[in-house]
Amino acid sequence: MVPGWPLLTANQAAVSQASNPYLVLSVRRSRLVQDVVDMVLAGAGREQFPLKVRFVGSGEDGVDMGGVQKELFAVLMPRLLNPENGLFELTEGGFLWPNAASPCELSDFEAVGVLLGLAFFNGIVLDSEAAASLSPLLVRQLAFADRHRHISEAPSSLLLAVEPTFPELAAGLRQLLEWDESNGKVEDLVPGGSSIEVTDANRHEYVRRHVEFVAYEYARAQIDALRAGFMRAGDGVIYRMLSGAELEQWLCASAPEISAAELERIAQYEDEYTAEHPAVRRFWRVVHGLLPAQLRQLLAFVTASDRVPPGGYAHITFVVQRNGPDTDRLPTALTCFGRLLLPAYETDEKMCERLVTAIENASGFGLV
Repeated sequence: MVPGWPLLTANQAAVSQASNPYLVLSVRRSRLVQDVVDMVLAGAGREQFPLKVRFVGSGEDGVDMGGVQKELFAVLMPRLLNPENGLFELTEGGFLWPNAASPCELSDFEAVGVLLGLAFFNGIVLDSEAAASLSPLLVRQLAFADRHRHISEAPSSLLLAVEPTFPELAAGLRQLLEWDESNGKVEDLVPGGSSIEVTDANRHEYVRRHVEFVAYEYARAQIDALRAGFMRAGDGVIYRMLSGAELEQWLCASAPEISAAELERIAQYEDEYTAEHPAVRRFWRVVHGLLPAQLRQLLAFVTASDRVPPGGYAHITFVVQRNGPDTDRLPTALTCFGRLLLPAYETDEKMCERLVTAIENASGFGLV
């Protein structure tokens, strides 16, 4: 009988982790959010190791060469950021903002920051659903250089910064700045209000302090936790060089519609396919007829991201590779390498039906 050696077991695990050059997240789809948070906490100190992701317990044996981790973030972030979880709430502008009254621990906000930092550190472009939901004002506060920039800004500049996230607040305070007392009398809003009145002399200071409280101080503890987590994973030379606007461009810039013409322009071909091959020409005829949502699905199917990266289409790898003659099989993809494995379907109708079926029902990884 082999005796139990807890110390030896612990040492073996420590040596195994120390010799692994990656931060490996092994997660179950059925328990995705909790598994990721648990493994992020367990991997403290290894956040700046290259990321590798494994989906376990679901029969997926895909090797992570970039595509699997993109799939993780595409599935994980919308669930994690869902206001029903209590971490974030929707502002009147439709953006997510940290919930200052959240029942969640600050460590939960830090874990979200770590995940955003991991995406940044590993060059993962968040999909359009997650990216579009984060408040630009919040993202700018995650930047190294812009943390205290607002303190010296004029009220008019502060209002421009907060307006997308808090449009009603900005509109009301802008009216205050533009109000001319000669156009009418001022009434007390509360008993004795005249003794604490906002006057022409102090209204700019009032607006500045009001905006700073709502946008920077009210949820300060939660924002600081997000930023601390982000820095754990994303800190480095590039991060410290980025302005808040540049970090916003990477993390939550609005995603324009995907251009079929641009995809065709940057496409490459392999295994007997060329731009003039009948099956390729058939493929592009179908693609040019897809709806905007289907074009996003196609890009995500091939690259595991439905957004064009900040550097533009030149930074997308989109290879159309022949995968046998006409068949009833669906197209498949090697997302880690940006390759669409496309059989040579013989009619436009079949090409369209097979392609749309594939891109609208794509989930999971396997070995081809």
